[in-house]
Amino acid sequence: MKRKIFAILAFLLCVTSVHAAVGQAVIDGMNYALSFDGEVRTATLLAGDKKYAGRVVIPSIVTFAGDQYKVTAVGNEAFKECTGLKSITFSDNVTTIGDNAF
Repeated sequence: MKRKIFAILAFLLCVTSVHAAVGQAVIDGMNYALSFDGEVRTATLLAGDKKYAGRVVIPSIVTFAGDQYKVTAVGNEAFKECTGLKSITFSDNVTTIGDNAF
């Protein structure tokens, strides 16, 4: 019986996609939440300790610890109270913009 349960659990682990938060990182002065779903690594731009200012370019891909992450989202309140912004440019990879992002 134990073998049967173990075999079922092992099978489920193999066929189930695992979504895991990798953590947060500051990359080129911008704060990101990094995640990995088993196939795709994604990054969400977050609000920073220092307010973003000037002309901000959100890259399509960021690299952290040798792994590449596609930047797909701007998080909630990422640019809140960033009164020094002149412009924001981002790629087509960004498909989600959080509440009160600007």
